[in-house]
Amino acid sequence: MRKSIIIALIGLVASGLLAITVTLFKMDVSPNPFKVSTMISCEIPQDSFVNIVVTDKEERVLKNIVNKVLPKGIYNFSWDGTNNDGVRLTPNTYIVEMNSEGRFTSVKKFVILK
Repeated sequence: MRKSIIIALIGLVASGLLAITVTLFKMDVSPNPFKVSTMISCEIPQDSFVNIVVTDKEERVLKNIVNKVLPKGIYNFSWDGTNNDGVRLTPNTYIVEMNSEGRFTSVKKFVILK
């Protein structure tokens, strides 16, 4: 039964009678590596609660970039390389993680230079 439903759906898509649209969450960090500041860019395909944090290799949260509901759209968050206390992070490799309601997670490594 399940196999015949999948075959029928594939046939509908192939014939143009059914369109499937896949919209993805996207995130990037640029420039990477950086010295002074970087831009964390993301695309949100639907209104969602979004959490973006910077962590170290031990997954300790160093900086909260955003933690709220964002409407569908494209966002750019400038980050100056400081932690939640305003202290500049040392040159090293860090991780930026974006999570949306547990349905999507994107993880990117980046480097702060001297």
